[in-house]
Amino acid sequence: MSKLVNWKSTGDFVPLSEGVHTAVVVAVQEMGLQPGYDGKKPGIEHATCFEFETRVKDGPNMGKRRLLWVTVAASLHEKSKLAQIVKAAGFDLAVAQRDGFDLDTLVGKSLQVGITHDVKGDRRYPRASSYYRLPNDVQTLTPEHTPTEPMPDFLQERRDRALSPTPPAPAPSPSPTAPPAATTTMEPLWKE
Repeated sequence: MSKLVNWKSTGDFVPLSEGVHTAVVVAVQEMGLQPGYDGKKPGIEHATCFEFETRVKDGPNMGKRRLLWVTVAASLHEKSKLAQIVKAAGFDLAVAQRDGFDLDTLVGKSLQVGITHDVKGDRRYPRASSYYRLPNDVQTLTPEHTPTEPMPDFLQERRDRALSPTPPAPAPSPSPTAPPAATTTMEPLWKE
């Protein structure tokens, strides 16, 4: 698989402006089992690529639409980011939770993405903070990028460091015919 070429902009990096932007999903990639952060358990993650109306103003991608890759936990819990994306793309979350959901069906779906900025040092980075269904009076976007384009290097490296490329198998359930566990009484370790 080829990788994107890294480049240095001749000017300052200008992130997407804060606010709500119309976008279209152009790719969804499984990231494998990723380590948890801040004491959380590891979990399966997916990277979703959004293409925005805004165009790149310099560098080798000048004139192309802006892309933003977002990693989300593979959870359809109603408060999860993935559930917000699924609902904003026009899918019924209850049906997705009941029947399962093929993430590839997100590709080509337009929605609105709320962008906020994270500040690290003297740089600002866009972050997708919320997802909304496209209003009826806003035109859908047709993707210009193809879903077969590679992920950025930083995401590919993160994917390569995954704890496991596939979800772990579920633990075997106890046999219904197994005898009940024996109960024992424990003697105290000290005497008063």
